[in-house]
Amino acid sequence: MSLTESPIASETPFRRDRLTLTMYGHLAIFGYFLFSFGPAQPLLRDEQGTSRTVAALHGTALALGAIIAGLWNTRLTHRYGAERCTWIGMSIAAIGILDLIIFRSLPFTLLGALVSGTGGSISVNGTTSVFHDHLPQKQAEKALVEGNSAAGFFGACGTTLIGLLVGTRFGWRGGLIVALVGMAAVRLFIYRKSTQIHIPNPSGHSSGSLPRRFWIGWICIVTAVGIEFASSFWAAALIRVRTGASASNSTITVMVLALCMGIGRYLGSRGLHKASLDRLLILFLILTGLGFSVFWTANSTAVSFIGLGLIGLGVSMQYPLAISRLIRLSDHRPDLALGRASLGAGVAIGSAPLMLGFLGDHIGIQKAYLLVPAMVIFGIIAVLSSPTDKKVDAEMDAEK
Repeated sequence: MSLTESPIASETPFRRDRLTLTMYGHLAIFGYFLFSFGPAQPLLRDEQGTSRTVAALHGTALALGAIIAGLWNTRLTHRYGAERCTWIGMSIAAIGILDLIIFRSLPFTLLGALVSGTGGSISVNGTTSVFHDHLPQKQAEKALVEGNSAAGFFGACGTTLIGLLVGTRFGWRGGLIVALVGMAAVRLFIYRKSTQIHIPNPSGHSSGSLPRRFWIGWICIVTAVGIEFASSFWAAALIRVRTGASASNSTITVMVLALCMGIGRYLGSRGLHKASLDRLLILFLILTGLGFSVFWTANSTAVSFIGLGLIGLGVSMQYPLAISRLIRLSDHRPDLALGRASLGAGVAIGSAPLMLGFLGDHIGIQKAYLLVPAMVIFGIIAVLSSPTDKKVDAEMDAEK
């Protein structure tokens, strides 16, 4: 389907059919996993007796998985089709989650993070392609936001459950079992069968170079994902240092980050058509900066809760908006754009939590968190330097 939406397509009512709901399910499950496993890093660090830097290697493993998924995205999509790729990814992720549930030693938990990250990223890339293949452009962008909203809400449930299970005989790993149950539920009760027969394009998978503005916009993916993972992985540690909260309470407090991400995406999907992608992304980056200022200076769990909530609202729309911008900047090659976006997400997941953990070991977690506003500034500069407005696009093409 062309990414250029026709007037007739724009009038078509948005129907959330079984395929669309299945994709929402995939995003919700992976969001649940990320926001269960991410805030559990301080708990895993205590369990394994490692430094923040070593514990942050789990984020690096997730990142490597995203990079692997990005490198293989166009080939997998070409051979199996986007819809099948989502299930291939979920199956791989399930293997990684089982690893994390069963094994305790550092090498195995790193391997579990790698496998989970690879499978989950393959599935996420596939869902985005399915939306754009299955729906007109504006509806696909709305579906992407709604799907990520579900990921935020389920992520909040995951973070809360992990915090509640700390100290019980199930432990934080008990919460990961829910992700496996969710995969089975989507397959049995929502998804029925493939909606179309995939025939590989005889000319091969998408390839070639992308425009310079695409790569400038690509920075927005790095900053958006970097802010999200830096916050979800180490916010609980900062709360413990600043407020003296227990491991359980500080982990539960991080729940508001995912909850407000879900709320922000739900509300954002309702007003997505009323403003340009560029203006919306800048607005949410500014909101993230305001939330950070509250959270970073908080001396009580209540104020930390408010600050994290504002950060969650700010982060909420950054990833779906950045993805939609990249697809518009890709010269009608969404598969290639999504693969490169996955590489950007991998860079962010691998570098942001690791850098924050490393800096936390050497200068303290509070000073290390200044990495977040730095990413906000870089994100705003990247948006301004890679406009997607059609009028601006035409002017820049004329200059060439």
